[in-house]
Amino acid sequence: MDLLSDIISVSRLGRPHSARVHRRSPFHRRLAQSEAAGFHVVLRGTCWVAAPGFEPAQLRPGDIVFFPRGSAHALMEKPTAVSFDGDQETSSNISIEQLESTENCRVKNALSANVAMLCGAYLLDRSCFHPLLEEMPEMLHFPAEAGAQWQLRATIELLGAEVDRGLLGVDTAICALLDLMFLYILRTWLAESSHRRRTAGWSAALKDSRIAAALAGIHSEPAKPWTVATLASAAGLSRAAFARRFSSLLGQSPAAYLTLWRMMVATRLMRDSDLQLAAIAAQIGYSSEYAFAHAFKRLHGISPGAYHRGWKKPGG
Repeated sequence: MDLLSDIISVSRLGRPHSARVHRRSPFHRRLAQSEAAGFHVVLRGTCWVAAPGFEPAQLRPGDIVFFPRGSAHALMEKPTAVSFDGDQETSSNISIEQLESTENCRVKNALSANVAMLCGAYLLDRSCFHPLLEEMPEMLHFPAEAGAQWQLRATIELLGAEVDRGLLGVDTAICALLDLMFLYILRTWLAESSHRRRTAGWSAALKDSRIAAALAGIHSEPAKPWTVATLASAAGLSRAAFARRFSSLLGQSPAAYLTLWRMMVATRLMRDSDLQLAAIAAQIGYSSEYAFAHAFKRLHGISPGAYHRGWKKPGG
């Protein structure tokens, strides 16, 4: 599995979901902070989005706005001041999940609505929130006229058609298309970061063939007894040059990232498999369950046994 697919695999939980949302003037809807990474796509009409730390942005047909960490935001007909202070619940302060289930029924005649949107969400495991996702801005806006990747546009059109028509197999189709949407959003952001010639961070690291080779080794063989020297060899660099370059790009040492990735793989295995902790420890390169448990607790603050017992699969 390639690096980006790996990162998506460890971070995602359960099935993504989406719904067609219609709005009639006047409207102003605030969405609370959420555990889900949400997105909105404007299919017809125009509206505005506001989020803490960002100027209000106008959304036109084909525009996409994405919130990697589920930040509070507001959708409105006209740009107005929005306060995001406090955590009070009001009639206009709901989550993106509630938006999908309630607003879809709000306009009986969809053709009379001023704005049609496709809204969706991905539930992410915060204990496995990869540094690449942490690096993304709180809000990403992809204007349709800015020439975003054609794959992203094609996925938007297919999603809208599936949600509208509701044919046999629609749930499977939407789930698969939303997986593609997430991938294409990440690809677009990485490409745009690369075009801005960033000198540090994940976009820069993935463009660096030597560091990318070391990362590919860690991801493909987490159980291998990697050292800085063997990772440097995989990157084709001296030990010292590799360690400096890795830390400069990613803000952590090779050993620290190796441990982080191993714990992410372990967390995914505890979520998605029935393996015993000893078997999981072996799969990520630990010679004993005790050594694995010590590393896991140091990173997450709880033992792997406690995490495993407390984990409930979405919908379970």
